[in-house]
Amino acid sequence: GKGFIASAINLKNWLSQSSIWGSPDEIFTGPADITDVRSKIGIRNGIYTIIGGFGAGISGHATLWVGSENDVIGDHNYISSGGNIYFWELK
Repeated sequence: GKGFIASAINLKNWLSQSSIWGSPDEIFTGPADITDVRSKIGIRNGIYTIIGGFGAGISGHATLWVGSENDVIGDHNYISSGGNIYFWELK
């Protein structure tokens, strides 16, 4: 690498290191819809990654959760793709 992370799974793995941020604040295993995710994350701001369910060559998606919107930027939460969600709160 040249100092950047180019995939969602690599971002998740990097953030999960104890020397970076450690374990996610929230993990959702295969949520059926955004309602459960919203109820647990709520108005917090943070990094949102969804891993798995995208098909060949795509590890997932990473974006920011905007607490005031109670969703990710642009509503691209990709819940319907399947996979697991990992959330780290920005404090």
